Amino acid sequence: MTQRSAGVALPAAGFVAERSFDPARTPAAYSSPELVGAELAGIVRTEIQALAADGVRHVQVANPGYALTISRAGRDRLTAHGIDPDGLLDRMATADLASIEALDTDEEFRVSLDITTGGAVDLTGGYDEDAVARFFSRLPVYRVQVERLAG
Repeated sequence: MTQRSAGVALPAAGFVAERSFDPARTPAAYSSPELVGAELAGIVRTEIQALAADGVRHVQVANPGYALTISRAGRDRLTAHGIDPDGLLDRMATADLASIEALDTDEEFRVSLDITTGGAVDLTGGYDEDAVARFFSRLPVYRVQVERLAG
């Protein structure tokens, strides 16, 4: 029998923070999405650390929100709704980075990031090169899964 290492997928703190913060309702507990992201990052980091201690070799963190911040059409869509794509990318990256910083794991442990959306983001215009550079400068992960451009 072949022995394979276990892998686990988790939702990204940055994605959950952005999707759950509501300025009309959330300020009673959290005054900003950054505070929600910081708290969720601690929870995700604790879970990743526990999984690594239990022998899991690979954790995939999923944040489909990044596709909107780095695709040209997604950036246009966010801007049309009054959302700063770079600000959104930075908030999510701050929470997601805090989720994986200072993990006490062995050298074989890996964290990857899945930013696929199941086709929900229009990629016909491709990716914005500056946004992609910003994304990779913020998130030092082992592997990133992206959707293939059409054509």
